Amino acid sequence: MKRIIILTFALFLTACSNFDSGTAQLSKEVRDSQVIQNTVYVDNLAIAAQPTKEDLNNVKKEGYEIVVNLRNPNEFKDYNEAKYVSELNLRYYNVPFFNNKKEINMRSLKMVSKLIKDNPNKKIYIHCSSGNRVSAWYLTHLHSEEGLSLDQATKIARRTGLTKPALEKRILKSISKN
Repeated sequence: MKRIIILTFALFLTACSNFDSGTAQLSKEVRDSQVIQNTVYVDNLAIAAQPTKEDLNNVKKEGYEIVVNLRNPNEFKDYNEAKYVSELNLRYYNVPFFNNKKEINMRSLKMVSKLIKDNPNKKIYIHCSSGNRVSAWYLTHLHSEEGLSLDQATKIARRTGLTKPALEKRILKSISKN
């Protein structure tokens, strides 16, 4: 009986910890990668920096089906990523985070969120050069698609790799305009 009471109390405390100012806070488990360099996992997503060919081989081995590149096409010249991903029989999307004027392309970010929504049971690997742009996209996704407050979404985005204050400020400003 004592164990049941303790277990019930522990469950109660856990449930209470998921409430923030009277509203339910969605919990996101952010995990570091042990296999793919510079990657964190959250749900079915891998948020990453620019992958090497070896990283992409591991992406395939880990069961990912889709690779999304948020870099502009002329940003990376070490190898033809689209071709290599295709050779691995993975779907590849290049959806630049910035437009040609170096402004955040909110339309592109919405396209990435739609891609995620349209593929709920697929593992998706999303990258840019350092992971910052992916985490900034994730902030917009958490807020607009999953209903988290900007504060909650920002905290999670920081845990996934949003480390540049200037980019954080820009993405929050872009969200407030939309």
